[in-house]
Amino acid sequence: MKDKKWLLALFFVFVILILIPPRLRNIQGHTHTFTYESYIHLNNIPSAININNFNLFHFIIIVLEKAFTLNFITQALPLLFGLLSFVLFYFIVLEIKSKINPKINRNELFLGMLFFTVSPFIIFISTAFTPYSFIMVISLSVVLLALKNRLIESSVLVALLAFTEIFSFVIMLLFFSFYLLYMSEYRKSKSWLFLIIFPFTAFLLGLLVFNNNILNFFDPNIGIANYFSEIGSYTGFPVFLVILFILGISVNWKRSFYFVLPHLAFFALLVISFFSPSARLFCNLVMVFYASSGMIYLIERYWDFSLLKDFVISIIIFSIVFSTVFTLSSLTTEEPSIDMEKALLYLKKHSDPDYKVLSRPQNDMFIKHIAEREPALYYEYKHTKPKKYEEFYSLFDSQNIQTTSRIFDENDIKYIIIDEKSREEIWPRPLKGLLFLLHYNEKFIKIRDFNEVELWEYNP
Repeated sequence: MKDKKWLLALFFVFVILILIPPRLRNIQGHTHTFTYESYIHLNNIPSAININNFNLFHFIIIVLEKAFTLNFITQALPLLFGLLSFVLFYFIVLEIKSKINPKINRNELFLGMLFFTVSPFIIFISTAFTPYSFIMVISLSVVLLALKNRLIESSVLVALLAFTEIFSFVIMLLFFSFYLLYMSEYRKSKSWLFLIIFPFTAFLLGLLVFNNNILNFFDPNIGIANYFSEIGSYTGFPVFLVILFILGISVNWKRSFYFVLPHLAFFALLVISFFSPSARLFCNLVMVFYASSGMIYLIERYWDFSLLKDFVISIIIFSIVFSTVFTLSSLTTEEPSIDMEKALLYLKKHSDPDYKVLSRPQNDMFIKHIAEREPALYYEYKHTKPKKYEEFYSLFDSQNIQTTSRIFDENDIKYIIIDEKSREEIWPRPLKGLLFLLHYNEKFIKIRDFNEVELWEYNP
């Protein structure tokens, strides 16, 4: 009875946490989904019907649009998948306790579910519109069915991931293979281990050699920010989880050959996480188990100084609270801002759809899906059309009206959006480049102000 009470309490807390960001945004006046990544996936939905670009998650959205509005789907689906993931994760923990590790006690079970509940990655995918929530539901279902020895259904779900996200498919294929070996009679023989280690090591070395993401990890502007939630990554690891994971894995380390395969599988997952947010999602789920053991160890071990014990545990609790609050706060204030939404909705009603809109590249998806206008500059041009990207980006620095007018006329650009982030990132010094022309050339007319967002019109 007590187990059911704390489980229901955690479920209630989880529901509250994942409802906070969208609810607060609705109170502020937001009417559209949030985060730039959500709009990228919205932009990819129409291509799902193309066999060359087929994506199961996007195809499901197309089907659901026949019964519901897209705005409702983008808000309800992450919440639904998040709740399903909570339930699936709980049953997986029970199966692991029953079939693999009976030593898992009630406190470890509680802490594992608690760490799942407050995980920044889990909160993010349960509130923002991304395929990760769908991937998590499918993947957890694969694990649960495999643990119940329903291998046919499990393998079918693994195959579905191939039509959603390739890294998730590879990860679950690895899990499925490792699990079959782990549970088979061959785990008692060391011969199969060498057959796995050689190609597995070659695969990991290939990733290291042919992908720059490992090197980028050491670049503070690229790598580290993607791996830790406290410095802005929704798909990273909270610091408290990493610390408790290291402690937990050292406490539970088994020298028995029986446990070599699970550790090898997790090492594979950890390496792949350098290349894929999906892998970091799975790492978060695995680390929860070890982190709960690490926390139990801190609480139950003998300390020579009780004050030191209280201090360490207090720091960890503070880190958990900080990480959760930081994630909720960041999601609540995610782009687009309320001023940007108002400006884009105004543009939708009072602009000519035949002309393009110029703004900083990171506003491209907001312009396309909220204002329903064509952006002049797409962020993806930075990689797919670098020359065109540089040409359009040069407009922000240009004070030459002839050059600016030529590019505007040749590309049917009529509207300009200036927001606070544009001023911070592009024009740290006021009235430079295009800003100077907007204020001092008669060809540009300010249409309207929306607090920190300005709408301008170009009239040749």
